[in-house]
Amino acid sequence: VHKQDRAAVEPLKQLLNESLQPKTRLQALATLDGLKAVDEDALLIALKDAHPAVRAQAIHLSEPFLKAKSSSRLAVGILAREEDTSVRVRYHLAFSLGEWSDPRAGRLLMKEAYRAAGDDAMQTAVMSSATPHVAAMLESSLGQSLASENPQLFSKLLAMATALGERFAAGSSVLLVLKAGSNNQWKFSALAGFLEALSERGMTIEQLARGYDSLADLNARSNEVLALARDCAPDNRQPEEYRLAAIRLLGESSRASPEDARQLGPLMRPQESVAVQRAAVSALGRGKDNAAAASMLAAWRSASPALRQELLAALLARPAWTKLLLAAIADGRVSGAQLSATQQQKLLRHSDSGIRESAGKVFAAAHTDRAALLTEYASAAKLRGDARHGMELFRQNCATCHRLRGEGFEVGPDLGSISDKSPQALMLSILDPNAAVEDRYVNYTATTAGGREASGIILNETPNSLTLRGPGGHEETLLRVEIRELTSSGISLMPEGFEKTMKPQDLADLIAALTGASP
Repeated sequence: VHKQDRAAVEPLKQLLNESLQPKTRLQALATLDGLKAVDEDALLIALKDAHPAVRAQAIHLSEPFLKAKSSSRLAVGILAREEDTSVRVRYHLAFSLGEWSDPRAGRLLMKEAYRAAGDDAMQTAVMSSATPHVAAMLESSLGQSLASENPQLFSKLLAMATALGERFAAGSSVLLVLKAGSNNQWKFSALAGFLEALSERGMTIEQLARGYDSLADLNARSNEVLALARDCAPDNRQPEEYRLAAIRLLGESSRASPEDARQLGPLMRPQESVAVQRAAVSALGRGKDNAAAASMLAAWRSASPALRQELLAALLARPAWTKLLLAAIADGRVSGAQLSATQQQKLLRHSDSGIRESAGKVFAAAHTDRAALLTEYASAAKLRGDARHGMELFRQNCATCHRLRGEGFEVGPDLGSISDKSPQALMLSILDPNAAVEDRYVNYTATTAGGREASGIILNETPNSLTLRGPGGHEETLLRVEIRELTSSGISLMPEGFEKTMKPQDLADLIAALTGASP
């Protein structure tokens, strides 16, 4: 503190301790920070303040002291905020605990994660601090018997521990779960998350357990649980939540066992519930063997329109499977018209030359001269449109990515918000969507360490994960540590090529629907 500022320090501390106004106390604390005069005594006072805003700021300013491990008194003050009545204070605490290497921080994070299970903001705060504490969090989760209450969170921690090299902690935690009582759903979920994390890193359970005597029976225990899952998944007498957990586990196992991939195929039959069908597609999509793609293509004929979108998302995620899909289109097993314009465009511009060539043969080439096309379709702006027919066209061509008056999926903008645009502007957006592209609607492709691809706009980012949303509302969240490459096409998710299916009158009808005009 400069000499001229020293005289202000004690009065500021007095204000922090004695002022009756929370705003004044908060300003005093902030001013002390600006003068670099915050010490442990000031922080201990602020941590006990009656107002949550002062306590939250004190937690934030404690981070350098926690990182330096310089004060047991301050640690006690921080730990006392564990039961703070203010969610805001606990939220700041969750963010700041990542700076503290004390094992007690992991226990606090785990307790808050389970206490605020339905609070997305709090979960983000907890997971942002989890990296240095993941082993302690796993131990605390099992020690406090919390893991079985939220298997999804426990699986996330297992994946993070495996990715960060805390493999013994992950293996020990899974083994404890597999040895636990009769909660098979919990066992299925924990083992599935563990196998997924290992697979993304090219490891097996045998490789992980090598060298650790205490993990010697991990593989045998895993095989016992897998056998239970194989019995449970096809048994419609079992509770559906048990079946879904078993199906997910078989999906992870199918990466190494084509037999498990074949067992998942019948679960896509129309006789199964929608949840079971979708779980089977998702599980098959986690595999790598072409047998999984063959099972999905075999289910195409009987699949509902919604399930076909799930099948397409899985088949387009791997280049080898995409080639099998194009072969099925070429020989008539799948109709190319059932792929949206967005999906066709992705194939026509694929980085794999073989896929581009095959796609070019099965799909008509889009009109490449946008300027000439706009001139050709200029008459559409002057034609009288039929809004009823336009809504039919919206459902066929646009609803996979847009909402309009309660219909469709919100991937791109809600089209109800553009009803005041001119017909010329709407025509430009439809026929030349890449003339002006907002960053939030640019298409990205993420490739995982296991070679799987996911595409769409970036819907959400957290410190540890990224969520993509593609056509049909299909969403996928990837841990950052498992993303091998993230690339942007630089073009809109909205495709070119609508002129292949729309004449000028059709375009006029669609514009009438978008603007709400009377027929």
